[in-house]
Amino acid sequence: MSQGDGPEPEQLSLAECARLLNVPWRHVRRMIKRGVFAQPAGHDSTGQPYWHRRSLYAWAAADRDLLGRVPLHHWRPPAAPACYLGAETIENMATALGWHTSAGPVWMLWHWDFDAATYERDLTELAKYLPGAAAITMVGGDYGADGPALFGVLPAAPAQPVYEMPWSALSNVIGTPAPFWPRRLRIPDLMNAWRPGDAPVAAAAVPDLDPTPMLRLAVIVDEGSPAQQTLVNLVQTWQHRATMTATSDLKMLKDHTTAATTTVAATPLTVPAVEKDDLAPDIRRAGWLEILARTDDLALACVHRARRWGADEDFPSSDVGRSRRKRRLRLTVWAAMLLATISVLQAWDDLMKVLATWWDGQQTSDLEVLGWKVLYYGRVGKAVLLLAGLVVIFDLLDPDAVKNWGKASKERAERALARSRHNRQAVRLSRLRESVVADMMTKRIIAMKRDFAVVRYWITKAAPRRVPDGLDITLDTYRRFHCEVIGELSGIGDPDDPEKANPHRYAHVGERVEAFLADHLSSDDQAKLALSGANRRESAGSLVMFIMGPVVGFFAFFLWGLAEHETGMLRLVMIVVGCAAAVLGVGLMAVSTTPTARMWAASVLWSLIRVIVLRLAATLQRAKPFHTFRWIAFGLFFVGSLVDLLAS
Repeated sequence: MSQGDGPEPEQLSLAECARLLNVPWRHVRRMIKRGVFAQPAGHDSTGQPYWHRRSLYAWAAADRDLLGRVPLHHWRPPAAPACYLGAETIENMATALGWHTSAGPVWMLWHWDFDAATYERDLTELAKYLPGAAAITMVGGDYGADGPALFGVLPAAPAQPVYEMPWSALSNVIGTPAPFWPRRLRIPDLMNAWRPGDAPVAAAAVPDLDPTPMLRLAVIVDEGSPAQQTLVNLVQTWQHRATMTATSDLKMLKDHTTAATTTVAATPLTVPAVEKDDLAPDIRRAGWLEILARTDDLALACVHRARRWGADEDFPSSDVGRSRRKRRLRLTVWAAMLLATISVLQAWDDLMKVLATWWDGQQTSDLEVLGWKVLYYGRVGKAVLLLAGLVVIFDLLDPDAVKNWGKASKERAERALARSRHNRQAVRLSRLRESVVADMMTKRIIAMKRDFAVVRYWITKAAPRRVPDGLDITLDTYRRFHCEVIGELSGIGDPDDPEKANPHRYAHVGERVEAFLADHLSSDDQAKLALSGANRRESAGSLVMFIMGPVVGFFAFFLWGLAEHETGMLRLVMIVVGCAAAVLGVGLMAVSTTPTARMWAASVLWSLIRVIVLRLAATLQRAKPFHTFRWIAFGLFFVGSLVDLLAS
């Protein structure tokens, strides 16, 4: 959010003035030539004029055509009070009060539920429902130096962000004191009925939560019962606190404003000063016990509101929700145990049928156990047998050799991380070079022909406002270098047109920037900058591999899908080819990424290999007879053999 009265910028160029006033820059240039534009505040080192924001707005405020592009606190007071247009309700979100000024309608928005985190977006969205407005303001939730916070937008200058203005600026524009409604009294009916000069209206403050269910239930329950006393006490507490909030707002308003800028539109009714603790805790607990015993929706609504406000500490169970969750958890556990028992009994019955069929010498592949065919269990048994056989291979490995391989993997991962950090620094320096070049000359592709691209160049003569990040020099030094390079361009390329940018001048700017950076960067950074240039000149092969990777991977999934409908050797071949295609696709994607991504991928891969290999080496070094590792292998072999035998 921009601050209307913030620090003045060092300078505003012609283009920035045009953008600030939302007019074409050519129009501003013509006004300067005719001598009808604001006088410049000075000239920069290149001889270009610049303006200050405050003086520019002061000049624009005198022009009726430009007044709608100027923030309200720069407007001049009117000769007579503005005509009040009335109030409008927008999307059940806000009430807008309007005045007709010399520049057009000026609206004052009162958001019914102001949120400090989203007020800029809310103001921008609400402004769309007020077409033709010259200025739109919205009252905030806190206070400034001379009154409530006030934010504004300029519909005639959509490029300008939401700005903050003094409260007195609005009354200065409309010529009359601006109305104010305190919090909890910003009621749409009251704001719609207000007219300038009306006396303050006494109204009941609106609590945070709707007390209607509480009052309805209080009328239904027995007269004088603990439930009625509890409900009435809670509603009176809410009403008292809402009234205190409105009273506090009015006190703050009195301390920050005057009668010339503000008129109070509503005051809160006086209510008894009741708090929740005024009712004995025993009565409150007995009252909620009576309410919780009811099963109607009205009682449920009262419980929900009490919980939202924090009154559930008076509930008899201290936490009704927790007891209900416990009951649901017990029911869930009981149901899960029942389902598990049923599943075990069903599995036992299916297993007996499979054993009987197998004993009779019949095929069991089409029978089912727990909804799965025995054929699948047989395949799982073969896979388990394969794992058990791998134990024998692992047992033949040399533990020391495996351990050394794991340590070497750690060194490879560290080298990959070091190269990744080096590449990131090279990319940062490359961006620094591009930023310095862009401060002097830019190029852009404006069209694509059959065999070439049409490129247009622009020379940036405006002095830079800041030093690019990563360059440790002063702004004056950087501006002197900018002026030197721009001055050298007149003798390069077309001498008849010194203002025209061309590729020769762009190349000269690049050479001068590289020489300038060489004088202000360390030798290590210069080497990294050269590396970044080499990385930019890589061929388009990476792009081709990046595109081919997903294509090859899709081909792998296609082969796997076809394999489901084939049998025999053809299915095995399709599965093997699909796996090879998947590995190739992943490899192409990895190679096609940037060097930094490749280094990170290599680092993660070697780290995983190190963890797996070192754990395997530690396991193999425990060469004890009947070690746990070998017992596990024996168990796998035993179970896999039985399952495979059952499916045969």
